[in-house]
Amino acid sequence: VNGGLPVTINTTVPFDPTMMFVAAALMNIEKKLDEIQEMQRDMMAFLEAKEKAKQRGNLNALMEVLNNYKFNWNNENYKKNKHILLQDIKKDAEQSIILYQELIARKLEKRTFFHASWDAQKVISSTCSEFQEYKLAVSLFAFAQFLEVMLLENYETGFLKSVENKIEAYTARYREIYEVCQGQIEEYMKSSLDKRLFLGIGEIGKILGNAVAKVPIANKYQIDETLVGAGNQLGEMTLKSVEQALKPLIALQEINIQPFVDNIHAVDALYHQPMGILIDQENMYCLAC
Repeated sequence: VNGGLPVTINTTVPFDPTMMFVAAALMNIEKKLDEIQEMQRDMMAFLEAKEKAKQRGNLNALMEVLNNYKFNWNNENYKKNKHILLQDIKKDAEQSIILYQELIARKLEKRTFFHASWDAQKVISSTCSEFQEYKLAVSLFAFAQFLEVMLLENYETGFLKSVENKIEAYTARYREIYEVCQGQIEEYMKSSLDKRLFLGIGEIGKILGNAVAKVPIANKYQIDETLVGAGNQLGEMTLKSVEQALKPLIALQEINIQPFVDNIHAVDALYHQPMGILIDQENMYCLAC
């Protein structure tokens, strides 16, 4: 104010409307990308849940065929319809096998050099989930293959051998992937920063203990034994914690498809080899002659 009169100050501010629109557009895109990423996460969770539900639904369907076959063994329509179902379940199982092989491989690819034990624990937990579904997929395939033999009533040795070979091939591949995965995850856990620290401290304790042992006066106070013992104890505790963390994964090592293979062998023997039959009030026993 100058003498009661207002003073007007003119200031030129650089303004580019195009840049404002670009900035607004970028902000809008970032917001949309966040929404898309969240949608992708929700979709992946849904697809994983759907895949798991499909496998459990197929297991229920196979159990139903197993339980009802004895009532429909001479019903051609039943066998024809269920055979179509079994083919679909086999196809689903093989697709799931491929899927979980790839998912497990990707889990291992995401490992980082610098990591803590809880990062390794997350890898173990997620990998166990994938292996559980992978194991179920192989079991579903073996189950469906066995029931298909029953429905087709094809007991030729060549066909039965081909069925057995395919089941065992999928099983061998599961064990192979498991062994590689288990070894890599164990090393990943041991190489975590905190585990390496404790293992390193343990080794240092043993080295110091052995060094102190060479000093005559120190031997009187058993400092060397204390340091070596503490180093050993810390190292053992660390390794035990690694073993404890790996227990859920170790529980998935074996895949039990042997009952299906054994029964395929039994069908082959019953159809092609002379058999003696013994019957009591409750059971029938088949003896190879």
